[in-house]
Amino acid sequence: MRAAIFDMDGLLIDSEPLWKRAEQEIFAGLGIRLTDDDCEQTLGLRTDMVVAHWHERFPWPAPSPESVAEAIDARVVRLVARYGQAMPGALQALESVHRAGLVIGMATSSPVSLIETVVRRLDIGRFITDACSAMDEAHGKPDPAVYLTTAARLG
Repeated sequence: MRAAIFDMDGLLIDSEPLWKRAEQEIFAGLGIRLTDDDCEQTLGLRTDMVVAHWHERFPWPAPSPESVAEAIDARVVRLVARYGQAMPGALQALESVHRAGLVIGMATSSPVSLIETVVRRLDIGRFITDACSAMDEAHGKPDPAVYLTTAARLG
């Protein structure tokens, strides 16, 4: 084994409650009240897929789904920058894998702006060789494309 690939949200950083908060706040502004259980339905998906899911069920005339996705992403970035905490054992796992001489990649559905925020907030840049966002893939998770891209980039 020469490399390890880590997911980000919910594995390295406890961001899932922050994603729920951002989604609930932004959708409430559209008159859509999402519960925690509602948010669980789309957990781990790219933001554009989350917005498409709710737009299909509760169509709104404006703003555009793209604008809603951008607002959610921006809100999560602000929340993570302020409140983000490493998941228990995450930093130790990164350090252990790094000490073992493996290159480390990060594969996530999150946008690059959040990847950068998490790396700064957790101070893990010294461990991560490369990070890939499913936003750059034709299909988001659960499709494995982002993991395959990360693996290819790590060699």
